[in-house]
Amino acid sequence: RDEAVTLRDGDGRPLCVQGVMSDITALVEASEALRRGEERFRALIENASDLITVLSPDGVYTYQSPSIQRVLGYAADDLLGDTPFGRMHPDDVEAARAALGAMVAAPGTSHTVQFRFQHREGGWRVLESTGRTLLPDSAEAGVLVVSRDVTEREEAAEALQRSEEHFRRLIENGTDYVMIVDTTGAITYIGPNAERMLGYTAEEMMGTRPADLLHPEDVDLAMSVLADIVAHPGEM
Repeated sequence: RDEAVTLRDGDGRPLCVQGVMSDITALVEASEALRRGEERFRALIENASDLITVLSPDGVYTYQSPSIQRVLGYAADDLLGDTPFGRMHPDDVEAARAALGAMVAAPGTSHTVQFRFQHREGGWRVLESTGRTLLPDSAEAGVLVVSRDVTEREEAAEALQRSEEHFRRLIENGTDYVMIVDTTGAITYIGPNAERMLGYTAEEMMGTRPADLLHPEDVDLAMSVLADIVAHPGEM
C-alpha cells in the first residue's frame, strides 16, 4: 500500500514527492484466510444433518440452518422472529424454557433438553437439543442450539419396552417356568411361578447349578445339553 504527498513551492510548483510504503501482505493474507474460514464453516452448517439454531436471550429465532426443511418441513426463514415454544408439544414447553433460562443465567454452560416439535405437515418429531451462549461470559449475543432428530431412536426404545413388558407378563402368568443360566449352568434368572411348581423362592434358586437341584443321575445329561446349546448359539 502506497501513500504519497507532493510538496510544492510558494507558487504551487511541485518540488518533490514524499511517499510512504507499507507492506500489508500479512493483513491481506489474514483477511483471505478469514474469508475462506467463514465460507468453510458456512458450508458445514448449511450441509449439516443436525439443526443449527441461534436464539435471542428471550427465545426468539435469529438464525436457523437450512437443514430444518429436511427435518421439520419449514424453510430456514419461516421461523425467524418467532419463538420455538408455540410449535412445541405443550407438555415439553416448561422443560425447554427452563433449559434456555439456565443457559442465559449461566453463560458458557451447556444444557441438553429433549422435546417434541410439530412438523410442518403435522405430527411430532422428537428433538434432542444442546445449547450454550455464543459468548463465554455473556448471553447478549444469543444462544447457540444444536438439535438432532431422535424420533426413530425413541420409538425403538418404546417398542422395546412394550415388548419386554409383554414377555414379562407371559413369563409371570404362564404355566411353565422360565429360567436363564450362564455357561456354567448357574441360574441368573428364574420365573416367579417356579415357587409354585418347585417350592423354592426365586432368591433361593439364584446362583444354583444343576448339581444343586437335579437328581444325581440326571446331572451329566443336563450339562451335556447345556454344553451343546453353548456350542451352537441360536439353534434350538
